[in-house]
Amino acid sequence: MSIGEWNYSFAGDLMWNMAEVCIGTINNWTKAVIVWNFMLDKNRGPNRPGGCTTCYGAIDINLDYKTMTKNSHYYTISHLAKVIKPGAKRIGTTGY
Repeated sequence: MSIGEWNYSFAGDLMWNMAEVCIGTINNWTKAVIVWNFMLDKNRGPNRPGGCTTCYGAIDINLDYKTMTKNSHYYTISHLAKVIKPGAKRIGTTGY
């Protein structure tokens, strides 16, 4: 799961993530989702050789290294962490 320069829309990505990653994966009995690039600098690093150089982090560190930009994945992770607690049980549901 990643976001980047290839067609990023904050609102569109946030809504897609909520529908597909949050609700969609739970409805398909998934126990985990990996969100790549939690925190990146303005050079899209650090990354591995050959890795994504156009990806955004959930949080991007700004050039002053004091301020940050929170992208859509930040809010997806924040929401799930707030409402799904350790030991939570899944209940049956359909739709969104």
